[in-house]
Amino acid sequence: MNNIKQTILEQIHTGTLTARPRWQFMLETALLLVGVTIVALTSIYLFSFIVFIISVTDAVYAPSFGMRGMISFLLSVPWTILILGLLFLTILEFLVRRFSFAYQKPLLYSVITIIVVTILGSYGVVQTAMHEYMNKSAAPFVGMMYKGYSAKPPRDLYIGTIIMRSDTDFTMNDKRRGNIQVNHSNHGRSVGETVMVFGRRDADGIVLAKEIRTVSMMATDTPPMMPVPIHMQPVR
Repeated sequence: MNNIKQTILEQIHTGTLTARPRWQFMLETALLLVGVTIVALTSIYLFSFIVFIISVTDAVYAPSFGMRGMISFLLSVPWTILILGLLFLTILEFLVRRFSFAYQKPLLYSVITIIVVTILGSYGVVQTAMHEYMNKSAAPFVGMMYKGYSAKPPRDLYIGTIIMRSDTDFTMNDKRRGNIQVNHSNHGRSVGETVMVFGRRDADGIVLAKEIRTVSMMATDTPPMMPVPIHMQPVR
């Protein structure tokens, strides 16, 4: 200990080590706090935006259709925003490690804390009307970004109300794609039913249904702040 103290005193006397004013430390800490706040809020916004898009496009329902539905869900995820969000989380971790309470602890602790705070913050944001308001915004960049992502329904997933039917097919009014003809040899559905159809479109634009589910409850008028729970019956 005495040797370390002596070394420090010698470096001060020789000018190798100079004392820094207190205001510099305070300024650096303040700037660091501002940086952490901005990056943290940006991360929360980006991840809440992803949840909003997955909800508003109904992609949240796709995984219930098995592996094919999971692929459709993954294709619907805004990967550019997700990668950007992960980048901001990495920057946030780097900034937080600059604080003494963080670098004195294992890296895993700060990583878990950041992830939990981001998840809770994102959940809080999607409970508000912020994204819905921005989705309707006429601002050039904001409106374009929201409409660009929210206008892309998941591939092979169709949700709508049956308006015509026959023994082998029916026509449904999809809320994004308009009227769609669905072919299924034993659909057993009635006019007026709201259904969820998973299947590929053929060259004539007819959906060859792999699976059809009756939507027994869907709050379609509710702002899609979070995925709306639904009760479904598989095709018979």
